[in-house]
Amino acid sequence: MTVGAREQLIDGKDGAKNYSRFLPSAALSYNLTNDFKLFANAGKAFRAPSFNDLYYESDTRVGNPDLNPEEGWTYELGGAKFDNDMMRLRLAMFLMEYKEKIIHMSVLTRSIAITMPVIMKIQGGLSGTFR
Repeated sequence: MTVGAREQLIDGKDGAKNYSRFLPSAALSYNLTNDFKLFANAGKAFRAPSFNDLYYESDTRVGNPDLNPEEGWTYELGGAKFDNDMMRLRLAMFLMEYKEKIIHMSVLTRSIAITMPVIMKIQGGLSGTFR
């Protein structure tokens, strides 16, 4: 079991917003055999709006200085098989739950960033890697 935490501090200079968030996480793994393990992870997620999200303007995009940051939790469950240094198979299911999520909406021919103030679940299903 691994437990971690960080404090994310963002100093918004020149009148931009300051952010301070405590982000805990935990991970469990269990080796079923020497080359196969099961794992589970959970962690708090945070993303402050980028400069482009807030202020960038072009023919196709308009920034939104009133955006709130993204906040939520991420969960992952899966298994990994280690064959050698050149090959590894990993399959995982994941879920992301956001209290607020920055999305870009198209209005006519321009995209504007907004923060969704409702709980939004993104169920990613299954991911895998092979190297």
